[in-house]
Amino acid sequence: MKEMVSHFPKYFYMNRKGFAESYFMIILLYLAALSAIIMGNDQKKVKTWMNIRKANEYLIVENRVIQDYRCRLAQGDCSEGVFSTGDIHYEASMNGNRIYLSVKGSYEEELILYYDEESGFIMDYDASRNVKAEE
Repeated sequence: MKEMVSHFPKYFYMNRKGFAESYFMIILLYLAALSAIIMGNDQKKVKTWMNIRKANEYLIVENRVIQDYRCRLAQGDCSEGVFSTGDIHYEASMNGNRIYLSVKGSYEEELILYYDEESGFIMDYDASRNVKAEE
């Protein structure tokens, strides 16, 4: 048996001298792969949270602008022009049953409100943003 072992190459997998080192290397590679997968997953979660936070900031601005213009419509002030609510400035223009609101400032976007003139309600709205998501 000793003669068979002596014929194996020096770094053969089952060589007694390198047996423990090869298992240690396999465990080390598994741990490195596992930690890389966990870090990649965490990085994607953080980017998702950042994009959700940015989307929520836009929704807050949209809500403030729509509520301000809705209040103006309830008061009978259906004029076109530039308005502001707090630190948000927007420009309004009407075309039939559509109201176009262009928000200016750090959260620039275009809002289209679908307005029912008979009932005086805003039925729906569309928003278009020029925002690049975090990658």
